Amino acid sequence: MNKGHFIARVVTLVSSWDFDDAYAAASQGGVKAAAVHLPTVIDPSLAPAGEHLVIIHSFVPAEATTLSPTGSAQYAEGLLDLAERVLLHRLSPAN
Repeated sequence: MNKGHFIARVVTLVSSWDFDDAYAAASQGGVKAAAVHLPTVIDPSLAPAGEHLVIIHSFVPAEATTLSPTGSAQYAEGLLDLAERVLLHRLSPAN
């Protein structure tokens, strides 16, 4: 890649940069931080017309693999709720 010609491939919205807080919350099954990636803002061909591809990325401790199926589902639901709040806040006309 030519360092002089960087092309953005994705728009990323981050809920928090406090990774210590996010780690502590995730250790208890909570969600405090996530990155929401929207590649279709840059490349609309990645989704059907009028729709977007949304990728949610969260940092969790390695020990999180021991979550029960119920715990995993609750974490996923919390992640979706946080992503929705981030999108509504960051993409609102006031911001």
